[in-house]
Amino acid sequence: MKTGQAVIAGGQRLLHKAATMGSENFIQPRHAQYNYAALFELAGCGVKAIQKDMVPPGESSAEILRAHAGVKQVPSAKIELFVKNHFLGPELCKELIRLIDLDRRPSTVADYNGDAAFRTSETCDLSADLPAVRELERLLLDFTGIDPKHGEPIQGQRYEIGQEFKQHTDWFNPDGADWDKFCGVAGQRTWTFMVYLNDVEAGGATRFKRIDKKIMPERGKIVGWNNRNPDGSGNVATLHHAMKVRKGVKYVITKWYREKPWGWAE
Repeated sequence: MKTGQAVIAGGQRLLHKAATMGSENFIQPRHAQYNYAALFELAGCGVKAIQKDMVPPGESSAEILRAHAGVKQVPSAKIELFVKNHFLGPELCKELIRLIDLDRRPSTVADYNGDAAFRTSETCDLSADLPAVRELERLLLDFTGIDPKHGEPIQGQRYEIGQEFKQHTDWFNPDGADWDKFCGVAGQRTWTFMVYLNDVEAGGATRFKRIDKKIMPERGKIVGWNNRNPDGSGNVATLHHAMKVRKGVKYVITKWYREKPWGWAE
């Protein structure tokens, strides 16, 4: 049974489909504007390279990702899932954690389904005007090859002991009542990239149950996956669970990309 989480970013609601429970989770924005001009400037030759390779601008590919040193593809016929250690350095991770702590707030749920513990983390919207965020966007562009125009604003999350985000997917249900509302401008989510910003003493793994894979949080590690099947439909194998932190605290950032340019008003 699949449900929808709606994330508000850049002043607009984005549906982030949760896989169980009938609920929509909303992240309220603190930064209503997202400076894409700065991202387009930093993109430069990267976007031209994408065009030369004939990769659609909202897409990455296994070939692009595997070309980077240290990238490992999880062996599975069900999902395109990639991991790379040391994607971010310790100083940038530290600064991003500082920014999350400055502006974090409880993640909330609309259409309450009776499960108060479905999503218990805190969330922060990160402004593209900040130097650390600009550097992160530059690194993501180099790594993924995806035109920044197709990216949603970066979000940060914080998990304390006992906090989690139960099983959910990032793609949208085309038959859902809110498809036109949340996907009418930018289309389906294509790829997700998530970076762990710190080591966690115990717990806090990201579990992909359908492929029996757990990824442990380690500072600077990036995890990325294609949200769709080859025919463009949502891939149920991307169902993932941000498991409870058992000791310490966990910080991550998440970047979602779309089929079409992110066209919400700035």
